[in-house]
Amino acid sequence: MSARQKHGNDKLDRRRFLKTTAAGVGAAAVAGSIAQAAEGPAASQPAARVSDKDPIWLSRKDGMAYARLGRTNLMCSRIVAGWCKNLPLERLLARGVNYFDTALGYGNYEVEMKPFLARNRDKLFLISKATDVAGYSRIDKGVIDLYRKAMQAFLGESEGDLLALHNRAIAKAKATGEKPDLRPAGKHIAKMYLDKLDESLGRMGVSDVDSYFVHGIEVPWIFDCLELWEAYEKVHKAGKVKHFGYSTHKHVKEVMAAGVEANKRGPWKIDLVMPAVNPGSFDDLKPELEALKKQDVGIVAMKTKGIVNRPVDGREEKFKSLTDGKSFNEWERAKLWMLNITEGLVDVVIAAM
Repeated sequence: MSARQKHGNDKLDRRRFLKTTAAGVGAAAVAGSIAQAAEGPAASQPAARVSDKDPIWLSRKDGMAYARLGRTNLMCSRIVAGWCKNLPLERLLARGVNYFDTALGYGNYEVEMKPFLARNRDKLFLISKATDVAGYSRIDKGVIDLYRKAMQAFLGESEGDLLALHNRAIAKAKATGEKPDLRPAGKHIAKMYLDKLDESLGRMGVSDVDSYFVHGIEVPWIFDCLELWEAYEKVHKAGKVKHFGYSTHKHVKEVMAAGVEANKRGPWKIDLVMPAVNPGSFDDLKPELEALKKQDVGIVAMKTKGIVNRPVDGREEKFKSLTDGKSFNEWERAKLWMLNITEGLVDVVIAAM
C-alpha cells in the first residue's frame, strides 16, 4: 500500500469514528465509563478544584458525554474537533461537540472557519494558537538568537541544543542563585503573541477566543519569560482571551514539568494544556499529568495514536471489557483507550487532526 493510499484510508477511519462517536459517543465508546467521566475526573482521583463557578454548558446534546475541563469550568464534549480538511463542523456541533480547535499555522483553516463562527460563536468553546513562536513547525529565529545571547552572557556558551543549554542554566541557577537575563527574549515572545492573536482574530472574524495557545512549545524556559504572561494578562483584561493555554509536541515531559512549576510559583495561571500523549507514552508522562490535574488544569490529549506500541498489561483486559466485544481499528482503539484507561487524567481527546 502506498503512503497516499494509507493516508486516504486513515481519513476514512477518522470520518467513521467521528460519525459513530458524535452519534452516541459510541455505543462504541463504553457508555458506562464515559458517563462516569462526564461528571468530572475519576472518583478515585478527584482534582483540586480551584474555581467555584457554576459549570458552563454549551450545545449540550443527549448521547454526548462531557467532562469538566479543569478550572475553565466548561463541561466539554469528550471528543473535540481539531483541524481536518472538510471536517463537518455544523454536524459535529449539532451532535454535541462544543470545543473547536484551530491555529494560525493550520494553513487557511482559521479563514475557512469564519462563516461557521459567524453563525455559531456563542455556542462553542474556541481555541486558536500562536504558531512558530516556541515550536510547532519551528522556533522563531529571533527567539533563538536572543536566548543564545542570554546563555552566552550567563553560561559563557551558547551553541548546541536549546534544551541542553536550558538544563545547564538551571543547574547553575541552583548552584549560585543567579539567573539569566531572559527579558529581551521575553519581550520578543510577548510581541509575537500579541501580534499573532490580532491576526488570528481578524482571520476568524471574531472579537475573542476562549484560549489562545502558544503553539507546540518545545522550550521549557518560556515560562521564565514573564513578559509573555504580562502580554496574556493585557489581552485577558481587554476581553480578547479568557484562558491561558499551550500545546506541546516535542520535549513534552520537560515542558509540562516547567508549566507545573510556573503555576506553583505564579504569577502564571495556566488553565489548559494540550500535550501529545498516546497509550504508549502515557505512563512516562503520568507524573506531569497528575501534577497538572492537581492544579485543576484542563487536559486535552492530541496525537493519541500509538496503541500498537503500548506494553500489554492488566489494562488491556479492562479495555476489552469496556468495549463489550466490539471491534475497532487501531486509530479508534487509541482514542477510546485515552478516554477511558487514563485514570481520569485526560479530560478530552482531539478526534481529528
